[in-house]
Amino acid sequence: MIFIQLQKKINIPKRIRLSVAQACAEFSALDDRAFEAMKENGFQNLAQVLFDAGRSYNNSSIQVQDILPHPTTVRQIKF
Repeated sequence: MIFIQLQKKINIPKRIRLSVAQACAEFSALDDRAFEAMKENGFQNLAQVLFDAGRSYNNSSIQVQDILPHPTTVRQIKF
């Protein structure tokens, strides 16, 4: 017998959906990326990690620049 875990779909307010859609369009246009990039696993993983980080600091205002690593420090990360 196979069990499938179904995720409960959350009703996202329209204003948030529109804001995210606009930000995705701006990302695509400003950085000359295909809009399809938002469907890729890497982008979705990054978005989820940033979302989770923001959620864990819900009582303070953090800037995304404080979270994202500088390009020169990424090579120092050991996996």
